[in-house]
Amino acid sequence: MHKYRKNVKDEGTYNEWKRLNEIADIMGDRASCGPLALAAATGITYQEAFNIYSKEGRKKGTGVYDHQIVNATKRSGFYPRQMYSRYLMKNYKYADTMTFNNAVKVLDKTKTYMLIGVGHVATLRNGKVIDWSQGRKMKVNWIIELQDENCSDDVDRGARDNFFKMKKLEKTGVKVC
Repeated sequence: MHKYRKNVKDEGTYNEWKRLNEIADIMGDRASCGPLALAAATGITYQEAFNIYSKEGRKKGTGVYDHQIVNATKRSGFYPRQMYSRYLMKNYKYADTMTFNNAVKVLDKTKTYMLIGVGHVATLRNGKVIDWSQGRKMKVNWIIELQDENCSDDVDRGARDNFFKMKKLEKTGVKVC
């Protein structure tokens, strides 16, 4: 790495994203960060990820909603073990100001995560962001940790319930601290 250029993209992971993005372009799919992130996180093909999101109601060329991300992750054979939001990440450094860039520094490098920001989804796998947003300071709203096993742990269930409860309160105008 050049000593004056701090935010140089990791060529290996950027090329992986680029390859997936070329497939999306060939299919004529824009706003495809959801299927791209799912394919990068789970190892399935872009076409499989596209079909999974189609079953969840995503139309070609449109973005994805939070519930579609969670359901598509389950359909792909992986399960969201824990869902963190800024409210639930109190024990993490940078919890209030979590970005795609500093998530790499804070989260476990042996696990796979989907980072959900405002209008964007990316994959963090093996401590590297697989996306064009590598090195960017995009704000993270919540994080899904992917696991092969079904999450039946009460702690995980409670974290999901609290997260969605707070989302509902935000929509009604109630201030959540």
